[in-house]
Amino acid sequence: EIVLEDVNFAVDERDYVTVVGPNGGGKTTLLKLILGLLRPDKGEIKVFGISPEQARPQIGYVPQQFHYDPKFPMRVIDVALMGRLKGSSGIGGYSRIDRKAAMDALDKMEMAH
Repeated sequence: EIVLEDVNFAVDERDYVTVVGPNGGGKTTLLKLILGLLRPDKGEIKVFGISPEQARPQIGYVPQQFHYDPKFPMRVIDVALMGRLKGSSGIGGYSRIDRKAAMDALDKMEMAH
């Protein structure tokens, strides 16, 4: 069943966008398409002029619902360091520069303590 057809959607640099609609209206689907987690049946999606998969490292996304194991040991610094994974395999740990950048970010947000 086709829900939308001939849709164009563009967001310019420094614009803010709010996606509002009823449950089941397609908000999450739209975000998943932008993130490259879903593919459209027809047409194409470009983010920063490239495919969503290629643009994914440049996108910040916080899901509405997040399931986690409360017994899993994770500190605030661990979450901040996740922002340093871009271009990294994630294997071998973080460098001193990564740790300093994460701490600087936490200091800036008054969360280092």
